Amino acid sequence: MVKRVLGLLMALCVMFPVLPTAVFAIDEEGEIKTAMKAIKDGIGTMGIYNDMTADEFLSAAKKILPDGSTVELGFSKETDFRIYNATSEKDGSIFVNIMFKCGPYTRHEMYDAKIPKLTGDAATANADKENLAKDIAAAKAIFQNVSLDPDVTAEDILESVKKVITNGSTVELTGEFEKVDSTATKKGSAKCFIKFTLGNETDTMRVYNTLRLLETTDETNKDADKEDSKTTDENTETKTEINFADVADDAYYASAVKWAVGKNITQGTSETTFSPDLTCTRAQILTFLWRAVGSPKAEIENPFTDISASDYFYDAAIWAYGKDMVTGDKFEGNTPCTRSSTVEYLWKNANSPRTEISGTFSDVSNGAGFAEAVAWAVKNNVTAGTSATTFSPDDTCTRGQIVTFLSRALED
Repeated sequence: MVKRVLGLLMALCVMFPVLPTAVFAIDEEGEIKTAMKAIKDGIGTMGIYNDMTADEFLSAAKKILPDGSTVELGFSKETDFRIYNATSEKDGSIFVNIMFKCGPYTRHEMYDAKIPKLTGDAATANADKENLAKDIAAAKAIFQNVSLDPDVTAEDILESVKKVITNGSTVELTGEFEKVDSTATKKGSAKCFIKFTLGNETDTMRVYNTLRLLETTDETNKDADKEDSKTTDENTETKTEINFADVADDAYYASAVKWAVGKNITQGTSETTFSPDLTCTRAQILTFLWRAVGSPKAEIENPFTDISASDYFYDAAIWAYGKDMVTGDKFEGNTPCTRSSTVEYLWKNANSPRTEISGTFSDVSNGAGFAEAVAWAVKNNVTAGTSATTFSPDDTCTRGQIVTFLSRALED
């Protein structure tokens, strides 16, 4: 009996050091899931505000994690944190793709939240910024998808801008006026920067447009016909020089960027950058697509409650609604564009051609609403998926990827 008791005690002594590890080990994956849920449930109470920084957001997010949580929060890249300020007319929003780390595990999860529109003193303080933005939007609209007179001057451009300003902004040319003269067979271009000022607020707008061809006599036209009897868009488009520091000549999207800029589908994010790795939003891709097909005028009234005529994507959004690309009464233009959304937009733009669903991708079920669009995109070499067996429909798209998809789908 004594031997049995001693044997049992010895066995317990051997097991005891092991128990804390086995019984009290941290469930690291479980902690991450709990943290994800905490932010999903609490992001609306974090007090998100205009111009909030990424560090300020992470600091607020950590405060709503459960007590004792060992999960670390962060962002993998700069574009995983995007904020769109609220105004006195409409709500703003924030989009984040948070990285959760705990032990050896790392997960990412996307969230978005609303920033309530400004009222009272906040709206008053923001008035100049809003009115400046409206004047810039009005000015941009007059240069969108148009070729200017071959004899245009910097002063002509400035006067055109002054005529559409309605909110009190003052404007002036800044930097040099760059002009490439047109010929009878090749369009030129004009580029300049205009500085807007209202109160203590300032911003700069770039004008970069093609110039119309020079008018010629019949004899000159005959000579031109002898040189090239076939006129194409490529012949008459401005030869676009890509001077973006962040677009390498050998980048997979380099030719697509050149095509998109040459067609006035999009310009860079600055004079020297295109930002190919920046996440593309719904408003951006649908505006790009709308411009690519000729900026057609929508023949229906605005069905959305969250956009106004001052939004740069206003006409594109209504056009997209008419093409059944977007439904409901909210456009939600700041929503990041995913791979599945992209191919669905392009497929619907092509009038939704019937395409056999191949079932190639394990992450695209035959019953998915975008399955036929994926099959169409693969068949037409718009994309081949992210691997031989995956399409990654929920992955967000960058500006470089979007112009590549557009050029593959639309370029002749």
